Amino acid sequence: MSEELLQARRSLGHVLNDSINLEPQDYELIGEFVQAYCVADLEARRGINALSHVHTGVPTDYALKLNDKDAIDHLERRAKEWEGQMEVKEGLLMVVDILRGHRHLRHVFAHWAGRRVPKYDALIFFSANLGGHKIPEGAIKYESVEGANMQYGLVPLKSVRDELEKLQGHTLYLINIGRQLEENADRIAQDFARSRGLKARS
Repeated sequence: MSEELLQARRSLGHVLNDSINLEPQDYELIGEFVQAYCVADLEARRGINALSHVHTGVPTDYALKLNDKDAIDHLERRAKEWEGQMEVKEGLLMVVDILRGHRHLRHVFAHWAGRRVPKYDALIFFSANLGGHKIPEGAIKYESVEGANMQYGLVPLKSVRDELEKLQGHTLYLINIGRQLEENADRIAQDFARSRGLKARS
């Protein structure tokens, strides 16, 4: 935990009672982040189906049935199979890293209760649902308190803004590459098939 967050935490005698309601701009930022991730997830699934079509020559919609984590894993697998320009593979793998790193934060924003730390540019999120499947591993560094009836994590607002900008930029890349793959899937699939045939004969 950074020194700034440690100071923010120490300023709260009682983490819940001494924190305050979110401000309108906080709700806007959190909502924008959740929606940005949802758009990225949608475009990742579109990309998975397009990449599968390219590699097999057969259109598919199987990515519609994947959960969040599986969608990221499948996008990574398909990106690693890419046989075209190396820039495409590298771009897709960067998207995978961004999605993987932001999935936990999106979970916290969507399912945990947010509050503001007074006098600090930081938010604090709480969950009283302590089922292991509800607390994403590695989401934030949690402070362990014996006998606690909730978990909490602090998030600096600057980090949220920075990460949102990264997420939006990589999502735009994913939108553009997904559209190109969809529009040219049959041709690219034929090119890849010919390339494999030439390699097999050589």
